[in-house]
Amino acid sequence: MISAFSVYHHLAARMAQGQILLAGDSAHVISPIGGQGMNLGWLDAWVAAGVLAQAVRASDPPVRLFDIYSRDRRRAASIARRRAEFNMWMGRESRLQGMARLQALKYGTVKRVLNSNAARYFAKRFTMRGL
Repeated sequence: MISAFSVYHHLAARMAQGQILLAGDSAHVISPIGGQGMNLGWLDAWVAAGVLAQAVRASDPPVRLFDIYSRDRRRAASIARRRAEFNMWMGRESRLQGMARLQALKYGTVKRVLNSNAARYFAKRFTMRGL
């Protein structure tokens, strides 16, 4: 299949500044494979809602809460980017001469994993669980 689709990613230097929290595509862009960027955005929103609720209840300025949010969500976005790149590499067809063996190895590995006890573990990683 020929496609004009290109792989790219972006991660904001900070996901919190003053009283502003970034989430989703304003904070990170990950090439879409399996909706991982979208899922990560929903997770950002979920975590941000909890942080904002804590900030409203806190008597001190929420700077520390926002810094922790920024650090943790940047880490999650970095992990998601690596997972997405790996998944895209695994699914990309090798077009170079002599790469047919690599392609067969990738497909064979995926087939064995999906038919093993490890399938649940890899399904969780593909769907961004734990981020």
